[in-house]
Amino acid sequence: MKYLPVLHGDTPPLDPSGDEAQQWVLEELAKQDYQAAKPTLWDRISKAFLDWLDSLFSAPEGTGPFGLSVSWLTIVLLVLLLVGILFLIFRFVGTAAKSSLAQADAVVFLDGDERSVRELRAAAKAATDRGDFALAASEQFRAIARSLGDRTVIVLRPGSTAHHVEFQAAKAFPSDARALATAASVFDRARYFDKPVTEPEWRAVAELDTRLESLAPSEKLSMDELAAQVTRA
Repeated sequence: MKYLPVLHGDTPPLDPSGDEAQQWVLEELAKQDYQAAKPTLWDRISKAFLDWLDSLFSAPEGTGPFGLSVSWLTIVLLVLLLVGILFLIFRFVGTAAKSSLAQADAVVFLDGDERSVRELRAAAKAATDRGDFALAASEQFRAIARSLGDRTVIVLRPGSTAHHVEFQAAKAFPSDARALATAASVFDRARYFDKPVTEPEWRAVAELDTRLESLAPSEKLSMDELAAQVTRA
């Protein structure tokens, strides 16, 4: 005669119901050992990326235009996209650097430049003879600034910019305000933005220099104003 095993109160039944079996599985999977073995978010992302790369190189040949596989078309497009992004980055950085240089260092005279009006005009003439109209326009504008400074029409301070010279000079020569503004812009373009200057543009600066030299200013700095300007310098 066979005897059935006696089940104690804390022994689970050997033939659980469906709900009980599901609960046991969930409880077992919830244990720390199983949780530690689960793939992390990084694991899932890495696997997805590797699967994508594998799909690129395992694509059938001749499925794209020009007889190229989809994988090679994708790679070409990615390379073109990367080149485009790098081009935009370098262009933005280059423009920002030039803009910062122009804002920080756009001065008419560098430190130690004590050349006279005669010397500056001679330098402009020499640059013109070489066909370097950008340098010629820069030196010609410096001659204007030095001449007006010597005549106490304006005050040249360390760090004076082309547009600072233009602003002061326009008060003394209002009829030439537009020509002064144009000359200052040509100076900035040639000196700090490395842009070409045409012969007519240089000639306009040279003619302005000659014209201002022969004109009497409509207003001139008084001794008090001159002293105040020098003090601020």
